[in-house]
Amino acid sequence: MVFGLALNNQKLFFRGGLGHLIDENKIKNILHDLHFITLESAFLVRTFFFFAFGMSIVLGQLLHWSVPVITLFVIVAIYGSRFVGLRAALGKDISPEVYVAPRGLITVLLFYSIPDELANEAFQPGIIFLTILITSLVMTFGLIREARLGKGMAQPTKEEEGKSTEGETSGSEEG
Repeated sequence: MVFGLALNNQKLFFRGGLGHLIDENKIKNILHDLHFITLESAFLVRTFFFFAFGMSIVLGQLLHWSVPVITLFVIVAIYGSRFVGLRAALGKDISPEVYVAPRGLITVLLFYSIPDELANEAFQPGIIFLTILITSLVMTFGLIREARLGKGMAQPTKEEEGKSTEGETSGSEEG
């Protein structure tokens, strides 16, 4: 961690005479390579944990009545609390943010870190599996819906571009 901090903040760590020894182009190349390695290793770690998690799930558990019921309560709690919190913090337009509530690697890691003496037999891995699956699907469909509605990612039409160009021209002529 200290190496990463020093490398990413070289101007703070290497001042004065040491600053002349640093080639910024080489540092940029090293940082680029390290970001790539970090992304790939994070993918590998996530893949390993989801593989191990998949091995722990018995599909027959998903058919037990308690798994979908508890999952439904968890999903309602997640999205209900997000809705209330975002509405209080942001006001009316919370549409894209309310969908982004994925559960994933950290949920699996926390599940596996529960000591055996604190584990509850009623809370089965199928609940986590369904929660991860449903929140991922809600996020995917919610973001696709927002993109189709044109929020945030839409390109201006030619007519809108003409209006903004005219407005900028007339505004600059007035000033």
